[in-house]
Amino acid sequence: MDYKNLAYIFVDKFEEYNAILQEHIVFHEEILNHIFFGECNKHLIKLLEKETNIEQIHGLFDFFELMAKVKMWKLEIYYKLLYWKISGRKIQF
Repeated sequence: MDYKNLAYIFVDKFEEYNAILQEHIVFHEEILNHIFFGECNKHLIKLLEKETNIEQIHGLFDFFELMAKVKMWKLEIYYKLLYWKISGRKIQF
């Protein structure tokens, strides 16, 4: 997985994030992966809160796991932050 093209790979697999990517490119005039994925958080959190599209949730976490395997993200921290955001509980790192 090529880090430079990570956002494009993600949007190719999950087309519903294309609008976020296009806005990101217009605003930043380039792709900053760490910022782009941060901008996707609101959508992901809503998806997790509703739990209506489990297949899509599994696909997203599979993608994040693949990113973690190539050491692009600290995925454990990301998961904990999502859990904290959704549950409102305190977390320990």
